[in-house]
Amino acid sequence: MPSSKIFLLFIIFLYSATPGAQPKYLSHNYSSNKTFAADSAFQSGRNTLLSALASNNAADLKIHTIAVRGDTVYGLFMCRGDVGLATCHQCVVNATQWLPSECPVSKEAIVWYDECLLRYSNHFFFSTVETRPQVALSNTRNVSNLAHRQAS
Repeated sequence: MPSSKIFLLFIIFLYSATPGAQPKYLSHNYSSNKTFAADSAFQSGRNTLLSALASNNAADLKIHTIAVRGDTVYGLFMCRGDVGLATCHQCVVNATQWLPSECPVSKEAIVWYDECLLRYSNHFFFSTVETRPQVALSNTRNVSNLAHRQAS
């Protein structure tokens, strides 16, 4: 095989292995009755929090709290265990850009992607069991060979 063909195959392999797919949006939820005024301390804190979560240094820092002039904003992101670091980071970046545009004055919001979720709130929600907010998703794929799946 000529070296030019090997090089071409190598480039195709590298291109196909590069994580370039955009995270897949699933759903979101935000409180419409808990809002803040534009240009408030809470908005500043939320923007600082989202920036910190989206930073390249946030790989180990999945939970973050920001307190600005008495208003505290709590936030976290989580990625699926099988998602690579680059895809996780892109998902969190997308979420931090999406939430402020879709939930501009909400004091609590969450967005689910297939690869990650990102949540912020004005109340402490870490280490607590909460059933809200929630999302219900349907599996739209066809199950093939059902008899084999039931025997497993």
